[in-house]
Amino acid sequence: MSFCYVVLSHTDRDGVLRLVRRIRGSSPDAHVVVRHGDPDLVSAVEVEAAGGIDYVSPVEARWGDFSLAEMAVDAYRAARDLTGAEFVVLVSGQDFPVRDLADWEEEVRSLGVDALLDPLTDQPDDHRMRWGIWTPPGRMRRDEDVLRRAVGRVGTFAPGRLSVLVRPGEPRMWFGVRWPRRAPVRPVKAALWAVLGERAVDSLLRADTPEMRRWFRSVRTPDEWYVSSLLAADPGLRIGLGATTARRFAPGSPNPDWLTPELLADLRRRWVAPFARKVPPTVDRQVLAVADVMASRTRAEVYADAVDREPAKLTWVGRAAATLVDRDGRLEEGAHPAGRPA
Repeated sequence: MSFCYVVLSHTDRDGVLRLVRRIRGSSPDAHVVVRHGDPDLVSAVEVEAAGGIDYVSPVEARWGDFSLAEMAVDAYRAARDLTGAEFVVLVSGQDFPVRDLADWEEEVRSLGVDALLDPLTDQPDDHRMRWGIWTPPGRMRRDEDVLRRAVGRVGTFAPGRLSVLVRPGEPRMWFGVRWPRRAPVRPVKAALWAVLGERAVDSLLRADTPEMRRWFRSVRTPDEWYVSSLLAADPGLRIGLGATTARRFAPGSPNPDWLTPELLADLRRRWVAPFARKVPPTVDRQVLAVADVMASRTRAEVYADAVDREPAKLTWVGRAAATLVDRDGRLEEGAHPAGRPA
Protein backbone atom coordinates (compact mmCIF):
# COMPACT_ATOMS: atom_id res chain seq x y z
CA MET A 1 0.00 0.00 0.00
CA SER A 2 1.61 3.23 -1.15
CA PHE A 3 1.67 6.47 0.85
CA CYS A 4 1.61 10.04 -0.39
CA TYR A 5 2.66 12.94 1.85
CA VAL A 6 1.14 16.28 0.88
CA VAL A 7 3.27 19.15 2.15
CA LEU A 8 1.00 22.16 2.65
CA SER A 9 3.32 25.13 2.28
CA HIS A 10 3.12 28.89 1.97
CA THR A 11 6.56 29.99 3.15
CA ASP A 12 10.20 28.93 3.65
CA ARG A 13 11.28 27.50 0.29
CA ASP A 14 14.45 25.95 1.67
CA GLY A 15 12.58 24.30 4.52
CA VAL A 16 10.02 22.79 2.15
CA LEU A 17 12.69 21.29 -0.10
CA ARG A 18 14.58 19.96 2.94
CA LEU A 19 11.37 18.31 4.17
CA VAL A 20 10.75 16.65 0.81
CA ARG A 21 14.26 15.19 0.82
CA ARG A 22 13.89 13.94 4.40
CA ILE A 23 10.56 12.25 3.69
CA ARG A 24 11.91 10.51 0.58
CA GLY A 25 15.02 9.46 2.48
CA SER A 26 12.94 7.93 5.27
CA SER A 27 10.37 6.33 2.96
CA PRO A 28 11.89 5.89 -0.52
CA ASP A 29 8.73 4.33 -1.95
CA ALA A 30 6.45 7.17 -0.84
CA HIS A 31 5.22 10.00 -3.04
CA VAL A 32 5.60 13.60 -1.87
CA VAL A 33 3.37 16.33 -3.29
CA VAL A 34 4.23 19.95 -2.50
CA ARG A 35 0.99 21.90 -2.45
CA HIS A 36 1.23 25.69 -2.62
CA GLY A 37 -0.66 28.58 -4.19
CA ASP A 38 2.27 30.81 -5.09
CA PRO A 39 4.25 29.84 -8.22
CA ASP A 40 7.08 32.06 -6.97
CA LEU A 41 7.47 30.16 -3.68
CA VAL A 42 9.23 27.18 -5.22
CA SER A 43 9.64 25.93 -8.78
CA ALA A 44 8.57 22.59 -10.17
CA VAL A 45 12.18 21.94 -11.18
CA GLU A 46 13.36 22.40 -7.56
CA VAL A 47 10.59 20.21 -6.17
CA GLU A 48 11.26 17.44 -8.67
CA ALA A 49 15.01 17.61 -8.02
CA ALA A 50 14.25 17.05 -4.30
CA GLY A 51 12.13 14.01 -5.19
CA GLY A 52 8.67 15.57 -5.03
CA ILE A 53 5.74 16.52 -7.26
CA ASP A 54 4.88 20.19 -7.61
CA TYR A 55 1.20 21.16 -7.32
CA VAL A 56 0.10 24.78 -7.62
CA SER A 57 -3.42 24.74 -6.17
CA PRO A 58 -6.25 26.96 -7.43
CA VAL A 59 -7.53 27.31 -3.84
CA GLU A 60 -6.40 30.59 -2.28
CA ALA A 61 -6.00 29.63 1.37
CA ARG A 62 -6.30 32.24 4.13
CA TRP A 63 -5.57 31.38 7.72
CA GLY A 64 -8.70 30.98 9.87
CA ASP A 65 -11.47 30.75 7.28
CA PHE A 66 -13.17 28.05 5.24
CA SER A 67 -10.56 28.21 2.49
CA LEU A 68 -8.33 26.02 4.69
CA ALA A 69 -10.99 23.29 4.66
CA GLU A 70 -11.28 23.69 0.88
CA MET A 71 -7.49 23.43 0.67
CA ALA A 72 -7.54 20.11 2.54
CA VAL A 73 -10.25 18.58 0.34
CA ASP A 74 -8.44 19.78 -2.77
CA ALA A 75 -5.15 18.34 -1.47
CA TYR A 76 -6.65 14.88 -0.93
CA ARG A 77 -8.23 14.94 -4.39
CA ALA A 78 -5.05 16.13 -6.09
CA ALA A 79 -2.84 13.59 -4.30
CA ARG A 80 -5.05 10.73 -5.43
CA ASP A 81 -5.21 12.01 -9.00
CA LEU A 82 -1.46 12.69 -9.22
CA THR A 83 -0.15 9.55 -7.53
CA GLY A 84 -2.89 6.97 -7.05
CA ALA A 85 -1.57 6.40 -3.52
CA GLU A 86 -3.65 4.30 -1.15
CA PHE A 87 -2.99 6.56 1.85
CA VAL A 88 -2.65 10.36 1.81
CA VAL A 89 -0.99 12.18 4.72
CA LEU A 90 -1.31 15.94 5.18
CA VAL A 91 1.73 17.56 6.78
CA SER A 92 2.77 21.16 7.28
CA GLY A 93 5.70 22.66 5.43
CA GLN A 94 7.10 23.38 8.90
CA ASP A 95 6.95 19.73 10.04
CA PHE A 96 10.01 17.49 10.28
CA PRO A 97 10.24 13.67 10.57
CA VAL A 98 11.09 12.29 14.02
CA ARG A 99 10.31 8.64 13.24
CA ASP A 100 11.29 6.16 10.55
CA LEU A 101 8.42 6.85 8.16
CA ALA A 102 8.46 3.48 6.42
CA ASP A 103 8.06 1.82 9.84
CA TRP A 104 5.29 4.24 10.83
CA GLU A 105 3.49 3.49 7.55
CA GLU A 106 3.59 -0.21 8.40
CA GLU A 107 2.08 0.59 11.80
CA VAL A 108 -0.78 2.49 10.13
CA ARG A 109 -1.39 -0.43 7.76
CA SER A 110 -1.51 -2.84 10.70
CA LEU A 111 -4.42 -0.89 12.23
CA GLY A 112 -6.62 -1.85 9.29
CA VAL A 113 -8.30 1.57 9.24
CA ASP A 114 -9.64 3.80 6.50
CA ALA A 115 -8.37 6.97 8.16
CA LEU A 116 -6.32 8.24 11.08
CA LEU A 117 -7.72 11.33 12.80
CA ASP A 118 -6.22 13.34 15.64
CA PRO A 119 -9.29 14.26 17.74
CA LEU A 120 -8.91 17.48 19.69
CA THR A 121 -9.99 17.10 23.30
CA ASP A 122 -11.30 20.67 23.33
CA GLN A 123 -14.74 20.47 21.67
CA PRO A 124 -16.20 23.98 22.08
CA ASP A 125 -19.79 24.76 21.24
CA ASP A 126 -18.81 27.68 19.02
CA HIS A 127 -20.09 25.68 16.05
CA ARG A 128 -23.55 26.48 17.43
CA MET A 129 -22.88 30.13 16.62
CA ARG A 130 -22.77 31.76 13.22
CA TRP A 131 -19.34 33.28 12.70
CA GLY A 132 -18.23 35.95 10.30
CA ILE A 133 -14.88 37.57 9.56
CA TRP A 134 -14.28 41.28 9.05
CA THR A 135 -11.05 42.84 7.87
CA PRO A 136 -10.76 46.43 9.15
CA PRO A 137 -9.64 49.24 6.82
CA GLY A 138 -5.91 49.67 6.37
CA ARG A 139 -5.71 52.76 8.55
CA MET A 140 -7.07 50.77 11.50
CA ARG A 141 -4.71 47.86 10.88
CA ARG A 142 -1.70 50.12 11.26
CA ASP A 143 -2.18 50.28 15.02
CA GLU A 144 -2.96 46.83 16.38
CA ASP A 145 -3.01 47.99 20.02
CA VAL A 146 -5.74 50.53 19.25
CA LEU A 147 -7.65 47.87 17.34
CA ARG A 148 -7.45 45.42 20.22
CA ARG A 149 -8.71 48.01 22.71
CA ALA A 150 -11.58 48.98 20.43
CA VAL A 151 -12.65 45.39 19.97
CA GLY A 152 -12.38 44.79 23.71
CA ARG A 153 -14.82 47.61 24.34
CA VAL A 154 -17.29 46.22 21.80
CA GLY A 155 -16.93 42.78 23.39
CA THR A 156 -18.21 44.08 26.75
CA PHE A 157 -21.61 44.53 25.12
CA ALA A 158 -21.69 40.97 23.80
CA PRO A 159 -19.80 38.74 26.23
CA GLY A 160 -19.12 35.32 24.78
CA ARG A 161 -20.38 36.41 21.36
CA LEU A 162 -17.44 38.29 20.00
CA SER A 163 -14.02 36.93 19.21
CA VAL A 164 -11.05 38.74 17.75
CA LEU A 165 -7.76 37.59 16.33
CA VAL A 166 -5.15 40.12 15.30
CA ARG A 167 -2.32 38.72 13.21
CA PRO A 168 0.74 40.87 12.50
CA GLY A 169 0.13 42.63 9.22
CA GLU A 170 -3.31 41.10 8.78
CA PRO A 171 -5.67 41.80 11.67
CA ARG A 172 -9.12 40.31 11.22
CA MET A 173 -12.09 40.10 13.57
CA TRP A 174 -14.18 37.00 14.16
CA PHE A 175 -17.78 37.80 15.16
CA GLY A 176 -19.99 35.09 16.61
CA VAL A 177 -23.77 35.42 16.97
CA ARG A 178 -26.11 32.96 18.65
CA TRP A 179 -28.32 31.53 15.98
CA PRO A 180 -30.59 28.45 15.86
CA ARG A 181 -28.63 26.04 13.69
CA ARG A 182 -29.14 22.41 12.85
CA ALA A 183 -25.98 20.77 11.59
CA PRO A 184 -26.24 18.45 8.57
CA VAL A 185 -23.96 16.03 10.47
CA ARG A 186 -22.79 15.83 14.08
CA PRO A 187 -19.79 18.17 14.30
CA VAL A 188 -16.57 16.69 15.67
CA LYS A 189 -13.30 18.55 15.95
CA ALA A 190 -9.91 17.14 14.94
CA ALA A 191 -6.59 18.48 13.72
CA LEU A 192 -6.22 19.28 10.03
CA TRP A 193 -3.25 16.91 9.83
CA ALA A 194 -4.86 13.55 9.08
CA VAL A 195 -4.24 10.32 7.17
CA LEU A 196 -6.89 9.22 4.70
CA GLY A 197 -7.04 5.91 2.84
CA GLU A 198 -8.80 5.41 -0.48
CA ARG A 199 -12.21 4.68 1.02
CA ALA A 200 -11.97 7.73 3.27
CA VAL A 201 -10.98 10.00 0.37
CA ASP A 202 -13.94 8.70 -1.63
CA SER A 203 -16.25 9.26 1.35
CA LEU A 204 -14.95 12.80 1.85
CA LEU A 205 -15.39 13.77 -1.79
CA ARG A 206 -18.96 12.38 -1.82
CA ALA A 207 -19.88 14.25 1.36
CA ASP A 208 -18.26 17.52 0.24
CA THR A 209 -21.54 19.03 -1.00
CA PRO A 210 -22.71 22.65 -1.32
CA GLU A 211 -24.99 22.10 1.69
CA MET A 212 -22.08 20.96 3.84
CA ARG A 213 -19.90 23.84 2.71
CA ARG A 214 -22.60 26.42 3.42
CA TRP A 215 -23.08 25.22 6.98
CA PHE A 216 -19.41 24.80 7.91
CA ARG A 217 -18.39 28.05 6.23
CA SER A 218 -19.73 29.97 9.24
CA VAL A 219 -18.11 27.71 11.86
CA ARG A 220 -15.07 29.12 13.59
CA THR A 221 -11.80 27.37 12.58
CA PRO A 222 -13.67 25.26 9.99
CA ASP A 223 -10.49 23.41 9.00
CA GLU A 224 -10.65 21.68 12.41
CA TRP A 225 -14.28 20.64 11.94
CA TYR A 226 -14.96 19.96 8.28
CA VAL A 227 -13.05 16.86 7.20
CA SER A 228 -13.33 15.13 10.58
CA SER A 229 -17.09 15.74 10.82
CA LEU A 230 -17.78 14.40 7.33
CA LEU A 231 -15.69 11.28 7.89
CA ALA A 232 -17.00 10.57 11.40
CA ALA A 233 -20.55 10.66 10.01
CA ASP A 234 -19.91 7.75 7.63
CA PRO A 235 -20.93 4.47 9.33
CA GLY A 236 -19.06 2.52 6.66
CA LEU A 237 -15.66 3.82 7.73
CA ARG A 238 -13.24 2.43 10.28
CA ILE A 239 -11.28 5.33 11.80
CA GLY A 240 -8.17 5.11 13.91
CA LEU A 241 -7.42 7.81 16.46
CA GLY A 242 -3.89 9.09 16.24
CA ALA A 243 -1.64 12.02 15.44
CA THR A 244 0.74 12.79 12.61
CA THR A 245 2.42 15.71 14.39
CA ALA A 246 3.89 16.24 17.88
CA ARG A 247 3.74 19.84 19.01
CA ARG A 248 3.48 22.10 22.04
CA PHE A 249 1.45 25.28 22.37
CA ALA A 250 2.23 28.02 24.84
CA PRO A 251 -0.88 28.98 26.86
CA GLY A 252 -3.13 31.17 24.75
CA SER A 253 -0.97 30.92 21.63
CA PRO A 254 -2.62 30.02 18.29
CA ASN A 255 0.67 28.62 16.95
CA PRO A 256 2.96 25.80 18.14
CA ASP A 257 6.28 26.65 19.77
CA TRP A 258 9.39 26.71 17.57
CA LEU A 259 11.40 23.51 17.77
CA THR A 260 14.54 23.49 19.92
CA PRO A 261 16.64 20.53 21.12
CA GLU A 262 14.99 20.90 24.54
CA LEU A 263 11.48 20.91 23.06
CA LEU A 264 12.27 17.84 20.94
CA ALA A 265 13.39 16.03 24.08
CA ASP A 266 10.06 16.91 25.69
CA LEU A 267 8.05 15.80 22.64
CA ARG A 268 10.02 12.55 22.58
CA ARG A 269 8.69 11.74 26.06
CA ARG A 270 5.09 12.68 25.23
CA TRP A 271 4.34 11.68 21.64
CA VAL A 272 4.78 8.80 19.19
CA ALA A 273 3.79 10.84 16.12
CA PRO A 274 5.97 10.64 12.97
CA PHE A 275 6.52 14.41 12.62
CA ALA A 276 7.27 17.33 14.95
CA ARG A 277 6.41 20.99 14.48
CA LYS A 278 7.30 23.86 14.19
CA VAL A 279 10.59 24.24 12.33
CA PRO A 280 11.75 27.89 12.25
CA PRO A 281 12.90 29.36 8.93
CA THR A 282 16.37 29.93 10.42
CA VAL A 283 16.53 26.53 12.09
CA ASP A 284 19.65 25.63 14.04
CA ARG A 285 21.52 22.61 12.66
CA GLN A 286 21.42 21.04 16.12
CA VAL A 287 17.63 20.89 15.94
CA LEU A 288 17.78 18.92 12.70
CA ALA A 289 20.50 16.66 14.09
CA VAL A 290 18.40 15.82 17.16
CA ALA A 291 15.38 15.15 14.94
CA ASP A 292 17.44 12.84 12.74
CA VAL A 293 18.55 10.85 15.80
CA MET A 294 14.91 10.50 16.85
CA ALA A 295 13.99 9.37 13.33
CA SER A 296 16.54 6.54 13.51
CA ARG A 297 14.74 4.82 16.41
CA THR A 298 12.96 1.51 16.11
CA ARG A 299 9.24 1.34 16.82
CA ALA A 300 9.92 -0.31 20.17
CA GLU A 301 12.29 2.50 21.10
CA VAL A 302 9.71 5.13 20.11
CA TYR A 303 7.12 3.69 22.47
CA ALA A 304 9.66 3.06 25.22
CA ASP A 305 10.73 6.71 25.06
CA ALA A 306 7.17 8.04 25.40
CA VAL A 307 7.02 7.69 29.18
CA ASP A 308 5.05 10.88 29.90
CA ARG A 309 2.04 10.30 27.69
CA GLU A 310 -1.16 11.48 29.32
CA PRO A 311 -4.66 9.98 28.96
CA ALA A 312 -6.64 11.64 26.19
CA LYS A 313 -10.20 12.68 27.02
CA LEU A 314 -12.04 11.95 23.81
CA THR A 315 -15.21 13.90 24.35
CA TRP A 316 -16.65 13.29 20.85
CA VAL A 317 -16.32 9.51 20.63
CA GLY A 318 -20.07 9.11 21.16
CA ARG A 319 -20.86 11.49 18.31
CA ALA A 320 -19.27 9.36 15.56
CA ALA A 321 -21.25 7.02 13.34
CA ALA A 322 -17.99 5.55 12.04
CA THR A 323 -16.27 2.71 13.88
CA LEU A 324 -13.40 4.08 16.01
CA VAL A 325 -10.40 1.96 16.92
CA ASP A 326 -7.20 2.37 18.90
CA ARG A 327 -3.77 0.80 18.35
CA ASP A 328 -5.08 -2.59 19.44
CA GLY A 329 -8.00 -2.56 17.02
CA ARG A 330 -10.72 -1.50 19.45
CA LEU A 331 -11.88 1.52 21.39
CA GLU A 332 -13.26 1.26 24.87
CA GLU A 333 -13.35 3.49 27.90
CA GLY A 334 -9.82 4.20 29.03
CA ALA A 335 -8.25 2.88 25.82
CA HIS A 336 -5.18 4.68 24.52
CA PRO A 337 -5.67 5.99 20.96
CA ALA A 338 -2.95 5.36 18.41
CA GLY A 339 -0.25 7.95 18.13
CA ARG A 340 -1.66 10.43 20.67
CA PRO A 341 -0.39 11.07 24.17
CA ALA A 342 -1.97 8.11 25.97
